[in-house]
Amino acid sequence: MITIFVICARKTQKNLHSNEILIVKIIMDFKCSVGECLESITWQCDCPEKLKFCLTHSKEMSNHSRLKKCHTVNIKEKCLGILADHYKNALNHFESDCIKLTQEMIYEINNCLNDNWNYLQKKKKEINDLILSEQNDKADTIVNWVNTLNILQREKNQYYLSVRQLLGIDNANIKIVTDLEKLEDNLKILKKNFQESCEKINGLEKEFINSNENNKKLSDELEDTKKNLAQENKYRFSVEEFKKVLSNLNGSDGFKIILTRLDLQDFLPIFIEGNKVIDKALITNDNNYVFICEI
Repeated sequence: MITIFVICARKTQKNLHSNEILIVKIIMDFKCSVGECLESITWQCDCPEKLKFCLTHSKEMSNHSRLKKCHTVNIKEKCLGILADHYKNALNHFESDCIKLTQEMIYEINNCLNDNWNYLQKKKKEINDLILSEQNDKADTIVNWVNTLNILQREKNQYYLSVRQLLGIDNANIKIVTDLEKLEDNLKILKKNFQESCEKINGLEKEFINSNENNKKLSDELEDTKKNLAQENKYRFSVEEFKKVLSNLNGSDGFKIILTRLDLQDFLPIFIEGNKVIDKALITNDNNYVFICEI
């Protein structure tokens, strides 16, 4: 079994909340002993009372020393050092949390490594058994499978960024994470815009196909109309020409041929299908009607 070295986290006896309370207590202890003065102290006497004095109350300190026959010591730097240590305890607590989180990640990586190691040991034993049983082709299959994994070529940048996002606390790491989040947001927007563009293009393609079909239909109808007009024009002539043609016709069959070509209303069912014999045909003075006389 392979084991990755794991850092041991330092334990702190006080949590963050209790440390803040302790800092407030220390600040109050470092205040001047005169009345309700809240200024920071500079001296402390060596008598049992251990009174503390600020620069403002130097006179009170001198009076106390003469009365009690005690001496005063400058403790400002000592007090500030103690206060700084207690402030740093908050960072120590956070440092412990960082180490704890890192331990958890290392533990998971270690488990993954051990799983891979155990799996490869099984494959090695399997290859050994295959070679001994002269099944080299199956052993080649396992080797080819391993060669296709290319584990060192796998994408690691995304993992590195994820680790920074999880563990990073300084501005550089925060900027990396922020830039990554912006890139991911931009990628989502680009994917959405791309999908919308594809849908729009598909819609335009369908409209284009429909337009082509409609245009072809209209084109075919236009060609049919042109053919019909050309056919009609073959038999179209002026009223005077028509009158002249009628005056030169003799016999019912001649009238039927000309009048059939004109496609006159009710002519076919009455005279052709009814097999009527036409004597003559006359056009009214307004040229709107044709009178056909039958025998």
